[in-house]
Amino acid sequence: MIANGQRKGVAMGDAMRFRSNVVWMGAVVALIVLSMVNVLLLSSCSSDEQAAQQAQSAEPQNAEAQASASGESVTQTEGDLSENSSESSSEGTRHVASGDYLFLVNRDEENAIPDGWLDSIELVEVENQLGETYTVERKTAEAYESARDELEEEGIHACLNSAYRSRETQESIYAEQAESFGEQYAADHVAPGGHSEHETGIAIDVILIVNGEELRSIEQMEAHPEELEELDRVMAKHGFILRYLDGKEDITGYDPELWHFRYVDDPEVAQEIMSQGITLEEYLGKE
Repeated sequence: MIANGQRKGVAMGDAMRFRSNVVWMGAVVALIVLSMVNVLLLSSCSSDEQAAQQAQSAEPQNAEAQASASGESVTQTEGDLSENSSESSSEGTRHVASGDYLFLVNRDEENAIPDGWLDSIELVEVENQLGETYTVERKTAEAYESARDELEEEGIHACLNSAYRSRETQESIYAEQAESFGEQYAADHVAPGGHSEHETGIAIDVILIVNGEELRSIEQMEAHPEELEELDRVMAKHGFILRYLDGKEDITGYDPELWHFRYVDDPEVAQEIMSQGITLEEYLGKE
């Protein structure tokens, strides 16, 4: 009887230990499962954060790409803005430094009158020997009057015949010539608006008056070679160049004009250009 009771006690103890082990193992398994779940959750959160960061960093690039495709502007960093600002500000525009008279104006699209030029100069009125008044840029006017007075002392009468024209006046002249003589004639002989030196205020037409006769054509002026040569010399001495030369039509785009002078300010530059018989395009290396 005792032996049987002992066996039953042993069996019951084994059963209890087994149940305890099962419970303990279940707890361990539960802890392992919870740990794995936590690891998976942390991994998922980390992946989401990385994806969000990548998406955030890609937004400016995507916006820039979309803006580039649509033509819209994108806010740039200071470094990018400073790098591109000169191109943006200069695209389609042209500027010259204040007081710089040595710039090119002709038919070519890139050689239009510089932006802001007229705002940087002072225009004054000049009366010629015939009592006619013309508008001229101040330094150009002063240089012309000095040259005119010097020529007067030599008995040569250099008379101002044309000077500053507004854009509207230039366009009107072009339209009148086109209507009277045809579009091709106007294109060959008249500068379009924005491309005429007369719009700068630093180009003037000067004719000779000999024995009371106003010499307004090439033939008339060439009939007085000594006076014409002296006119060119004195004008260059005071900072002017003869702008449209015979034989240089393919460079300047215009027939020769013995009366059209352009102020370049520096007498040495003017005398160099005139002595070499070259155009402003050639002097600036833009022929």
